[in-house]
Amino acid sequence: MNCGDVRDLVHAYADDELDVMTAREVEEHLELCATCRGKLGEVRAVKGAVGGQYFRAPVGLRERVLQEIGAEEDRSTIRLSPNALMGKMPTGTSAFPGANSARFSGRERGKEGRFFTWRVLATAAVLVIVVGLAFMMRGGGEDRVVAEVLTAHLRSLQPGHLVDVESTDQHTVKPWFDTHVDFSPPVRQLKDEGFPLVGGRLDYFEDRPVAALVYSRGKHLINLFVWPGEKVGGEAQRRGFDVVHWSDGGMTFWAVSDLNREELEKFAQIFRESTPTTTAN
Repeated sequence: MNCGDVRDLVHAYADDELDVMTAREVEEHLELCATCRGKLGEVRAVKGAVGGQYFRAPVGLRERVLQEIGAEEDRSTIRLSPNALMGKMPTGTSAFPGANSARFSGRERGKEGRFFTWRVLATAAVLVIVVGLAFMMRGGGEDRVVAEVLTAHLRSLQPGHLVDVESTDQHTVKPWFDTHVDFSPPVRQLKDEGFPLVGGRLDYFEDRPVAALVYSRGKHLINLFVWPGEKVGGEAQRRGFDVVHWSDGGMTFWAVSDLNREELEKFAQIFRESTPTTTAN
């Protein structure tokens, strides 16, 4: 199976829609091809960013819809008014051609009133969806990185994906990275502090090589992603996983785990204090 075949199948593979034999062929190719692994990472990052996203309707939208319905049914004229829904459009301006001039009266009010009531509600639903999509499309930067970090963490938990080099010895893991990435990630053995090193692997975010250091805490695993760059530190939580990130010496660090927030923050603090300033090559 070549790269073209895998690109055609990568979405189905990410959705677990392939038969066992085809999925195995894809996996064998992915083990050898960093480019296709990066493509799979992108697909899963998008799925992670979109999946489980819910958006609350703008404040006051329900009240404005109900007021619009009540106000229009109390008059002999039924008018669809996007102004009341949007709260921003100039008076007399409609996003729907002809909507401001649609008038019904008398015996037609019952049937047509119900029609326009449903039309108003449908319009409101569309607006909610548009607002949600606009919010999600604006959500780049840190939100996108959090989604990628979480997706890579979940991917690593699949059998055979956790580490490329398995070792509790930092002097084994670090030289391995020196031959696989063009920067020098700091590797520390934190066994005495309760976070033993498990190993490391090469990962990809948007076709960018990323060093992934794996530590453990009891039965919990911690992925620490490292790559060159400076970013203001912070915390996040997605789908039951905590993320802590910081920058030091030209490197950005992202730790993710299902540990509780306090434990993950403790790990981050210990790592920072035990790591001298490190710069990219």
